[in-house]
Amino acid sequence: PDGSTVSAVRRLREQGKLKLGHVPQMWATETGYETGGKSAKGPLSEETIAAYVPRTFVVAAAAGVTETLWFSSFDGPDGPMGLTDNKGRHRRQYYAFQTMTQQLGASTLARQVAGAEDRVGGMQAYLFHGPDGDKLVAWNIEGTLPALLGNLGDAAVTAVDDVGQPVALPAAVGGVRRVSLGMAPIYISGVPANVTLAPVPKPVSVVRLDELTEGDTDWTAGDATIQVLRDEPAPGKNSIKYTTDFTKGWHWNAL
Repeated sequence: PDGSTVSAVRRLREQGKLKLGHVPQMWATETGYETGGKSAKGPLSEETIAAYVPRTFVVAAAAGVTETLWFSSFDGPDGPMGLTDNKGRHRRQYYAFQTMTQQLGASTLARQVAGAEDRVGGMQAYLFHGPDGDKLVAWNIEGTLPALLGNLGDAAVTAVDDVGQPVALPAAVGGVRRVSLGMAPIYISGVPANVTLAPVPKPVSVVRLDELTEGDTDWTAGDATIQVLRDEPAPGKNSIKYTTDFTKGWHWNAL
């Protein structure tokens, strides 16, 4: 529901402008998934569709869709498309829809915080402004990904998952909190307007100090500067000094 929505809306908008002479208002009047329906990764489970519910609405809003209507509220002749089955049981996607409306119903989209460079893979995050403050909606398209919330200061942030269950967040260290992202979005409340989100940096490799030369720098990627220094307390022994921005994601290897 991520990259395909953005590209489809863009193409429709372009065609509308060509034919009408102006950019038309975009509505998505029927969007939804069949429980047990086919996908490239097998039958669609309730868990998967529940994750798709908020992702569909958030991405559509980011693409400029004015109204998005979920199909359907209950099962009908089209099969198991409903938030509720034909026996009246609420599927997980029902609770995902309920949570989304509770969390974002009075909010407006402010900006995309992460994922603009790759809408079909990786981490995605959007900031919403609401009457009770700012809120971040975040997920990772493929699997689980540890990430860092930055610029938090002393903000008291809380989080819930896609069906409204509390998500524990570790204490902030230097205005940064660690959070685990999966395919189902989480809603993080109380964030500042300048919040950032980035993958946790990859582990630093082990350096053989005795093979480095004083004054050398050696790195492979990222916003890191590594310099080999003399260790004054132990003459003849090399040490290293490095600086980096931990919120951007980085790794380096000294060989």
